[in-house]
Amino acid sequence: MLQDTSGAEVARNFYWLSTEPDVLDYENNLWFVTPTKEFADFTALDDLPEVELEVSATADGSAVTVQLGNSTDALAFFVELRVVDGDGNSILPVLWNDNYFSILPGESRELIASFPAGDDVSGATLAVQGWNVGAMEVGLSE
Repeated sequence: MLQDTSGAEVARNFYWLSTEPDVLDYENNLWFVTPTKEFADFTALDDLPEVELEVSATADGSAVTVQLGNSTDALAFFVELRVVDGDGNSILPVLWNDNYFSILPGESRELIASFPAGDDVSGATLAVQGWNVGAMEVGLSE
């Protein structure tokens, strides 16, 4: 995590590296692309244990604040959040301060969704899922 001089978060990056890198096919490259002979091995992601996150969400007009906690001993990988209507369709457009993120064991995060069209999201729900996080929906409190 990158912080400014006051300690506020500026950027957060999380990388999953493979023990086997991509193998590029330089002999068959074109000026705009180099094909891949073999792809990196990310099969270890399939061995991640299932994680159940602690989730709460609050709606305030055209914004949603989400509190997430991972009280397990495992990584919650590649978590996706969506605010959905009664039919399960994403309410768009939406601006998240972060999405498709990972939560380390013991970590908590707060995320905010803003709806620039001014949509009132009362009655909507928060859909949560991830690589090793089972899909769930959480009602929005006000």
